[in-house]
Amino acid sequence: MAGRYQFNRMELAGSLGDLGTLLPIAVGMILINRLSPTTVFLAFGLFYLMTGLYYRLPIPVQPLKAVGAIAIAYPNQITESVIGAGGILFGLLLLVLSLSGMVDRLAKLFTQPVVRGIQLALGLIFLKKGIELIVTQKVFLSGVDGKLSEYPINLAMGFIVFALVLALLDNKKFPAALAALAFGIIAGLALGGFQGQSFSIGPTRVKLISPSFGDYWTAFIMLILPQVPLTIGNACVGTADMCGSVFPNSPLLSRTKAGRFALTMGLANLPPGLFGAVPMCHGTGGLAAHYRFGARTGGAPVMI
Repeated sequence: MAGRYQFNRMELAGSLGDLGTLLPIAVGMILINRLSPTTVFLAFGLFYLMTGLYYRLPIPVQPLKAVGAIAIAYPNQITESVIGAGGILFGLLLLVLSLSGMVDRLAKLFTQPVVRGIQLALGLIFLKKGIELIVTQKVFLSGVDGKLSEYPINLAMGFIVFALVLALLDNKKFPAALAALAFGIIAGLALGGFQGQSFSIGPTRVKLISPSFGDYWTAFIMLILPQVPLTIGNACVGTADMCGSVFPNSPLLSRTKAGRFALTMGLANLPPGLFGAVPMCHGTGGLAAHYRFGARTGGAPVMI
């Protein structure tokens, strides 16, 4: 079965396992930083296809978490052109580090306890953020219908989805990720998630951007410097380590090296950066999510 693609319910469920990372950051940057939805999701889709076809394993595609957090927190400074400049610089830097062999040399400095510590820290950060989203009063950007806003709807839905996922975690007939997604869609429609929103069909504008020197400098200082250590530790070394843990006997492990991950991230970020897409990476947590919800082959990245 090594290297063969599967396209079934479990692969589909596994492909959705990392949406909790991808969608909040991507949608947040679309709404707050005024990015083009077509540009953003086209870039993610093409990177997922490239990843599935090359690695043939459920390797994740995620937005850069430090970049996303900073961009959403400082929208006045982190404009579309700055984000594009960040993607271009990030892509170029990773290509240089990968093709020079520097990433694989740096990987030797990350012992397994260091990698496990990074993985644990990221897991705790996302757990903390998930709890914050559950206990917050406001469910949607547009609010909820009527008197329901007086009740802790998020908290109730959080407990329901948590119980649903636990109950169906190993169920192959009704995969947990698909059940959670279906519940979220139904709850969103029922509670007024589209209240005050107009319906329109894309595509939205896709245009070349021309960052200034100041945009590149801002991107380097505010986005690239905080992100690079996390990328090398988590997206390169951590993802390679996780592949060895969950696919120990796979002949495909020859491809899942830290330097290869840096190379595919570099190739995937440089062209989309010219159009103002969200900078993207791989990630340990995303691989764990895809795998835990049922993905075992490159079929999952292709399907999503």
